[in-house]
Amino acid sequence: MHLPQKIKKGDINTISVFLNPSIDLYNSCVQYIDITGFNGTKSAEPSLDVMSSSHAFVFQVAADWDQQNGTIRVRLSADMLAGTRYSFSFRVR
Repeated sequence: MHLPQKIKKGDINTISVFLNPSIDLYNSCVQYIDITGFNGTKSAEPSLDVMSSSHAFVFQVAADWDQQNGTIRVRLSADMLAGTRYSFSFRVR
């Protein structure tokens, strides 16, 4: 029987995000996506690495990080097409 390890304060958490836009998001109009609600994190860096992108070159590899407000701002490098599933991951403490 495998028991999960106890999570300790300060552990690294990988957050995976899945997006499926219902309309086309053109990079010339929509330059970034903000995701909020990560309050209480310990990651103090001004940017976070975007990892595991499902579509190469859609998301920039570094995202702006605002620890105080718990917000990550992911910048788009290309258009996102309606009905297409996109994903990326990032890590916070």
